Order: sequence, then structure tokens, then C-alpha cells
Amino acid sequence: MFECNICLDTASDPVVTMCGHFYCWPCIAMWLERSNQCPVCKSGISKEKIIPVYARGAERKDPREKDIPHRPAGHREEPEPRRSPFNFEASFSSLFFPFPGFSFTFTNGGGTQFNQGGFFNNQNQQQQPVNRNQNQQQPDLQNYIIIGLVFFALFSIISSFIPYI
Repeated sequence: MFECNICLDTASDPVVTMCGHFYCWPCIAMWLERSNQCPVCKSGISKEKIIPVYARGAERKDPREKDIPHRPAGHREEPEPRRSPFNFEASFSSLFFPFPGFSFTFTNGGGTQFNQGGFFNNQNQQQQPVNRNQNQQQPDLQNYIIIGLVFFALFSIISSFIPYI
């Protein structure tokens, strides 16, 4: 018959998801109480989109109608975009002949970008609004200060190794 992808046994009251994975109805019903993603491929699933599989010799009753206790489904929020470990990204660019200059760019991953330096500094300045509360902005500011100090220290160390002409 069919093997359940949760209990790895022959599926009792087999059902299949829209993404094509087989489960026992009791197993997937318990899974649906805590998650709305397929346990195998993480695509979205719901009770309404699960298809019962009727095999020869099995009863013709819809396995989704059994008396398995249901809890109200929780509200699922979209995950925040992945960020770097310190909630920011930094980049350095340098322009070579015939356009000398350099630029530092700091981005906090939440829509705000700070540029410093560059030959055309006024055109590079960008600051975009972010809908975040004060508690989330404070760690970002601390991260910017720390990273700025790290870049300054690295710049100082590297420049000390360059001989003066």
C-alpha cells in the first residue's frame, strides 16, 4: 500500500497532499495542529487541500471526517527576511583612475542604507524610512557604531603598514 511520511508505517486512512506526499490521516491531522507546511517539502497545506485516497477493500468514508480533536489554527506570520548575524551588511568600494575615491555602505537589512565617502557624496546619500519601533532601532545603532569602530581600527592598522612616500 502506501507508506506514511511521518510514522513511516503503512498508512491507515491514507491521504495525499497537493504536493504529492502520502500520510496517515491521524498523523497529518496532528501535524496540521502545529504547522501548515508539508513535513517533507514545506509547501503550504491545509485540511481542505488534502485528498483522501480510497483503496480497494477499504471503507469508503472520508478519513478527514473522523473524530480527531481539532484546535483552532494559529495565525501564521511570514518570516522576516534573512539578515547577517549583526543585523547589517557593509560593503567597501573604491574607484580607480580616472575616478579616484572610495565609499563605505552600511545596510541594516530593514530598508535603511547609509553611504559614506565617494567622489559624488551628495548623490550617494540615501536614507529610506523603516517602520520599526524604538526598541529595534537601538541595537541597530549600536551595531553601526561597533562596525564603524572596527572599520576605523582596520583602516588604521592597514594604513600603518603602507610606507609613506
